[in-house]
Order: sequence, then C-alpha cells, then structure tokens
Amino acid sequence: MSGFRRFLDVVETVPEIVDAADAVAIWTNVKGSSVRYEDVSFHYSDDDYNWFLP
Repeated sequence: MSGFRRFLDVVETVPEIVDAADAVAIWTNVKGSSVRYEDVSFHYSDDDYNWFLP
C-alpha cells in the first residue's frame, strides 16, 4: 500500500516548471513521426558497460 501511496504522491505533484502563457506547441508543425539520434552514448553509474547508439 505504501508503494501505491508514493505513486499517487508523484502523480499528484504539481509541476514547478510550466509553459509560458504564449508558448507555441512544437509538435503542431512537425511532419512525420521520427527522431534521429547520431553518436549518442550513455551508461548507468553502477554499470561499466557503455551503450553506444551509432
């Protein structure tokens, strides 16, 4: 039950960062539905393996 309560606490949290009143939605003018990443890598702090996405 405590895990579910924590889940609700997170879901019910009001964001501290909000959009400006005159913000424009960036996805309204995007054609297609793909994102391309080039030469991206990451790793977990407790993992010696370095993931690389060519």
